[in-house]
Formats: sequence, C-alpha cells, structure tokens
Amino acid sequence: MPYGPLYFEVRRAKTPKEADQWSNFLLGLGGGTCAIDSAALANKFHCGPPCTAERRRQAVEALPATRKLVAEFRKLKGVWLLSQWGVPHDYRVNDLFNMLEGQTNEALPSPAMGFVPSNWWKAWPGVPQYLATIGAKQEDVERVIAQMRALPITSAVVREGADVRVIRIGIGDNQSGLLFTSPKAPVPRVRSALPDGREYTVIEVLEPGVIYFETT
Repeated sequence: MPYGPLYFEVRRAKTPKEADQWSNFLLGLGGGTCAIDSAALANKFHCGPPCTAERRRQAVEALPATRKLVAEFRKLKGVWLLSQWGVPHDYRVNDLFNMLEGQTNEALPSPAMGFVPSNWWKAWPGVPQYLATIGAKQEDVERVIAQMRALPITSAVVREGADVRVIRIGIGDNQSGLLFTSPKAPVPRVRSALPDGREYTVIEVLEPGVIYFETT
C-alpha cells in the first residue's frame, strides 16, 4: 500500500523516469520476497472504467468526512505524512514506522539514491520521543489515524506544499484519491509527470479546490 512497509521511494533520482523505474523494481523485489506478484496486483488496479467509476463514487460519498480529516491533518505540526495499512496500532508518521508490537524505527534515506526504506534506520524509544522533535503530540496524531481508519478506505495522507493528497487505495505508484488544493491553484493535467515518476491518468475537479485523481 502507498507509504506502507513495502512502499519504496527514490528521492534522489536524476529524473522522474529513473525514480519510477527504481521504485517499480524495488516494489517487485519486495513482493517477490513475500511471494506476492506485485505486477498482477497493479494490473488489477487498472481494471477498466467500471473500477474507476466505483472508486470515484466511494471518494465522493466520503468527501464530507475526508474534508474533516484534512482539516485535522493540517493542524498537526511538523507532520507531512500519515499512513496506515489496516494493522491495529501500526502506522507511519513521516518516515517513522511504528509497528510489530512496539518497534519504532525511522527510515533514513540511503546516501546515494535516497531509497526509503533502505538499510539505514534510526531506532526511537517510542513515538512520543520522535514527535517531540517536530512539535507534535501522539494523541493528536493517533486521533487523525483513527479518522483515517473510520473512513471506508484511506491508506495515506500527504502534505505537499500547500496541498494535501488523500490516497484512498493503491499499490505502488498506482493510486486513487482526492487532492485538496487552493481553489485558485492550477489543475494538474492528465499524463503530467510528478517528481517520483507517477503520472496522472484521471483528473476530475469535484468542486473548487477538490480534485479526484488516479495515477500510474
């Protein structure tokens, strides 16, 4: 799932294409290690117009609750990412993974390519100690995580400058969700490439400042 334990980022690629190639290679490697066919799962995501229509319908129905989630997320000081993958008590804050019965480790980008996760980790005594360094509180973070889990599907919320991207479902760079922007901000174009190599395949303005998107 996006930004989950097997989601790989390449933060120091020379081009978006290189980032996409590396991330897909690493996703396949991670899936193979767990005996999961990542390519087959990605193909199931792109299952035609009926799938896109159903994902859009669910996103629209959840829009009021998602709007409240985004408002609470914006209040979190120093937090640019929250993700959860359906395992009780396991979640990610920025690059800190809280999982496996109390293991709390921060993923450090690899020196050359900026792989996250990589072979470089920093252990923390617990989530509160990490959050204290960015000025956030665990109870506030976990309240937003609970809101995410209360929605039908929400795997990650990402702050990108003034925008907030709510990823409802996806595998690797194949993602579906809602983008909350300034009502006056330019609308992304289909097939426009993002720094991490993802490309928009669906862009639909639901209302000023709220965009339904899908990427590949």
